Amino acid sequence: MAEERLQKGKNIADGCVGQLKRVAENQTITDKLKKISKKTWGIIGACVALVLVLLIVIKPTVNLNDYLKVTYGGYDGGGVAYTEIDWNSMKEDFENKISYKRGMAQTGGMTPIDIIMEYTNANIEGKNEKLSNGDKVSYTWKVDKDAIAKLIKCKIKYSDGSKKVSGLKRNGIVKLAIYLLTLVFALTGCKKDVHVKTISEIKQMNKSQKAKESKEQKKELRSQRIQN
Repeated sequence: MAEERLQKGKNIADGCVGQLKRVAENQTITDKLKKISKKTWGIIGACVALVLVLLIVIKPTVNLNDYLKVTYGGYDGGGVAYTEIDWNSMKEDFENKISYKRGMAQTGGMTPIDIIMEYTNANIEGKNEKLSNGDKVSYTWKVDKDAIAKLIKCKIKYSDGSKKVSGLKRNGIVKLAIYLLTLVFALTGCKKDVHVKTISEIKQMNKSQKAKESKEQKKELRSQRIQN
């Protein structure tokens, strides 16, 4: 909304400049000023006033979600999520756009971005241990918007959300086991392509094996009954 009002004011100002150019074509500066009508001067004055009002009223908006990063540590099946806010990028984007409010002097060398940093935090909520790739982690913001609004001229925007876990590597022990199995198979002449089965695959194998055994038992019982 603020950007739309600023653009509207810019368009009005551009229209005023265009009208002034049309009136002033092929004339000296003195003649240009003489030829400008009172109506034109009124429009120009209104445009300037509108632009000044927009510059004073409109506050820059900082969307905190644009600077939030969720990183992961540990290994696949034993991961942990961390939140990180990219304050350096925020400073680059808003360092010259946000200022202290009138009467609020800068204290302790703190910049307006430092004020946002002081009253802003993001945390992981819910499960945050033994994470695997594909899991979802939720994050929530804790922001004292009132404290920020009292000191600096800006609007703070944010929303809680979630991220999908990715990039976790296998446990070092699992990697070692795969290497040892590959080495053993290579030395014994067995098949070299080793596939470490997941828990779901193992369960499926057990299920299939049980079904096969049950089928064989039923077949054997039928055979015994026929013989009797």
